[in-house]
Amino acid sequence: MLRILSSIEKTFGGGHARTALATYLATVIGPWLAAPSSPVVGRDLYSVAAKLSCLCAFVHFDDEEHGLSLRYYLSALRLAASAADDITAATVLRGLSVQAYTLGHRAQARQLAEGAAHRGSNRMPRNLRAAVVGQQAVTAAAVGDQRLARDYLRSAERWLDTSDSRSNPIGAYHVASLAHQQGEVALLLGDFQQAEGFLRAAIRQRPSREDRSRALILHKLAVLQLSQGQLDAACVSWREFLTTSACIRSRRAEAAVNDMRARLIPYANYAAAASILRGS
Repeated sequence: MLRILSSIEKTFGGGHARTALATYLATVIGPWLAAPSSPVVGRDLYSVAAKLSCLCAFVHFDDEEHGLSLRYYLSALRLAASAADDITAATVLRGLSVQAYTLGHRAQARQLAEGAAHRGSNRMPRNLRAAVVGQQAVTAAAVGDQRLARDYLRSAERWLDTSDSRSNPIGAYHVASLAHQQGEVALLLGDFQQAEGFLRAAIRQRPSREDRSRALILHKLAVLQLSQGQLDAACVSWREFLTTSACIRSRRAEAAVNDMRARLIPYANYAAAASILRGS
């Protein structure tokens, strides 16, 4: 169920998985956690329950239900503690850091990223280590520490280069994820040409079933292009964004559509922009 629901939300957005996942946790996993079990079975069950709760937190984040998302993240931390699962706890802290950063709480996001790096540091898989260090890079750049941000990115690249290729159902991380973080750091540091190159790489390298992430990065690229006076290029990116997001249920994607419209209204007399406004 963890892998199935994770696959659904990656492709179609949190809105498609949120109710099913919350119901599954409440009606199936909850009673199982309360039932008698051996120590080994109990530990395994608490560990997977922590992962399911972390995924539930993320789909609520994707649907901009941030209060509920926080509650599920905190529940995931408690479940991970019950399972003595520091690896999942680190994944949860990374997710909390991403949420805090997205909501503009930059100092808190940095503290959470540092906490993720120290949780289970001796046993953390290389793929997860790369993801956490990449988030440290983003949060360091967000508070203006350019040197540390670049150091973290180089470290994330090294960890990713030596990791295996297995996909994690929560907190999946790959070359496209790193390129996205590199683009985000470049944006924060004001290197817009480099940021565009990294965002294009993040779109090009994104696995075929991760439509929600691809759509959101396309929107970010279009916003950057428009800010640099590249209206035609921005319209091309937004057309691809609309095509990619057509079957997605995600309030983050809906917010991106509304943001796109607001940014294009001043160019409504321009044919390419007018066509997008009519079609969206």
